[in-house]
Amino acid sequence: MPQDLRYTETIAIEKERGVLIVCFGPRNHGLPIPIAKMKPELKQARDELIAFLDKNKIGYEECFPTGAQDFEVCPYDGTLYIDVEYNSEDTSYRTFIATVEKPDGTQLNPEVTCYYVSFEQVLKKLAELENAED
Repeated sequence: MPQDLRYTETIAIEKERGVLIVCFGPRNHGLPIPIAKMKPELKQARDELIAFLDKNKIGYEECFPTGAQDFEVCPYDGTLYIDVEYNSEDTSYRTFIATVEKPDGTQLNPEVTCYYVSFEQVLKKLAELENAED
């Protein structure tokens, strides 16, 4: 049965705020590599992150990364939306970010990347898509 995944933009509109997402692995000429073809060590890193999120009661959701709707057909690449606000004062945020970044902000694993997509970026992207349809 096909998965019913939401886009990052959809989640941001629902939450009325920017969103944090975690992407796994490189892109293949800009296109996501399907999760089914993910390297075993990267799949393990993703599984470990999910176990950590579950253990620490941090919400997450499988989703398509921002801009994915630019592709006619986009396979699911393992991207996760992390349900914490981008706020260095928030305990949940600090707990989460320590699993993917070093204290200096560099990635712990070069193939596991955390992105913040601001609400303003989402609104701009949706406006561009709407104008392109006109």
